[in-house]
Amino acid sequence: MVETIIKEVERQLMEWKLNATETPVVIGVSGGVDSMVLLHILNQLSAKEEYQAIQWIVAHFNHNLRVTSDRDMNLVKDYAVKLNLPYFVEYWQQPSVSNVEADAREARYQFLAHVVKSVGGHTLITAHHLSDQVETHLMRLVRGTSIKGWNGISDAYERQVVLNPDEKMTLRILRPLLKISKERIYAFAEMNQIPYFEDETNHTNHYLRNRIRHHVVPIMQEENPKFLDHVSQMIDHLTLSYNAHYEQFIVIEPNLVTPNHEHGWTLNLEQWWRLSRSTFSIYLRILFEERIVNAMGKYSQVMLKQLESIMRRDSLPNVSIDIGNNWVAEREYTFLKIKPQRPQTQSLTINENYRLEPNNQWIQISRDEFIGIFDQSRVTQMVESGQTLVYHLNLSNISNPYFEIRHREPGDYMCFAPKEGPLYHKKLRRMFIDEKVTAEARKNMWLVTDESHVLWAIGMTKGYYNLIETEQEITHSILYQKRKN
Repeated sequence: MVETIIKEVERQLMEWKLNATETPVVIGVSGGVDSMVLLHILNQLSAKEEYQAIQWIVAHFNHNLRVTSDRDMNLVKDYAVKLNLPYFVEYWQQPSVSNVEADAREARYQFLAHVVKSVGGHTLITAHHLSDQVETHLMRLVRGTSIKGWNGISDAYERQVVLNPDEKMTLRILRPLLKISKERIYAFAEMNQIPYFEDETNHTNHYLRNRIRHHVVPIMQEENPKFLDHVSQMIDHLTLSYNAHYEQFIVIEPNLVTPNHEHGWTLNLEQWWRLSRSTFSIYLRILFEERIVNAMGKYSQVMLKQLESIMRRDSLPNVSIDIGNNWVAEREYTFLKIKPQRPQTQSLTINENYRLEPNNQWIQISRDEFIGIFDQSRVTQMVESGQTLVYHLNLSNISNPYFEIRHREPGDYMCFAPKEGPLYHKKLRRMFIDEKVTAEARKNMWLVTDESHVLWAIGMTKGYYNLIETEQEITHSILYQKRKN
């Protein structure tokens, strides 16, 4: 069983291609059995040639909520020293007295993101396991959740973390123990004599998670010892279903909905009416979960049902409803606007610069033009076909990429990397002359840039951003569409 756990973790790391990177990787370690076992396993794997290039970094966040918090911190520090691994620790300076779990999680991830950035990495590994997955799913069943919430805890995903008011970071989070139960982790720790401490609050019934762990899960396991595995399989199936719907949604998203000039979204109801009833309902929930919630915040399922009813009825050509958090939905005949109740005074104009972020979202840059940066896993053949132009990116080693789209400025230039010969750059003005681009076309051409130069003169030519030798190295794509009116 010991060898099996190590092999399962190694198989997962190979799937994520972690064995091929030399980037420092941060391990979140609390001092509990789960994270101490994870630290032990990753350190064991360092003996293998394919993992020797990885520098493991230990990070511990002291929540300062228990009298034994320092005990846990000292264990992590001592074990890191024993393994000859660098470590970072930090105290929570202002622990919450209410909403403790959520605030502690937010403070912890902010600290971990700071550590990842400070060591020049982009990846964090945490010790969430199968029992955590099942408990979280049951908690959401009790409290209610969105369509995306049924996906459970993801074993690999990217999380936007606010480092400070002016800076965000995209943190890659990996969880190689997510298919391994707590019982197996305990057995591994005992067999390998791995030190750990138990959080005393885990034995109380104060938190819902603990009540589910102590009372609900044991009853289910008495009915079927494979209860945890079956819940995990169900979550996998729900995740596959959601992802399939989301991939299809982004294919036709420009026809269904676009960002508007009021810092919200405009839905074309005639396009929505062409969908089947089930697809209509699912896409509306995906729209809120993947787009609107990031700006609006929490929303209710009751409100969604009311909004869906208004969208479907042709007897309500003009109506407005409050959808919460100072946001409104206003229907005007065959269009529905979702926007802040008190929109900002700034308006979009054709001469503005737009920040592009890898968030799988379309941005409207003119009456009929749209652009966005999408994860490569979301880019289907249907998206890449037709009127869509594509620029491929490799952002695997870039923690906070910066892109914008704008029109030309004095001094603009592009870089090119020929198959043979050195990298060179060329003034955009000279390229316009060589290509005989008219003055009007130069004025209206959209340019994708990073912080130094033009990467893509859309409709004319593509320049160099970073080296991509194989399709497997593509992590994201910039997609540009011109939509017919």
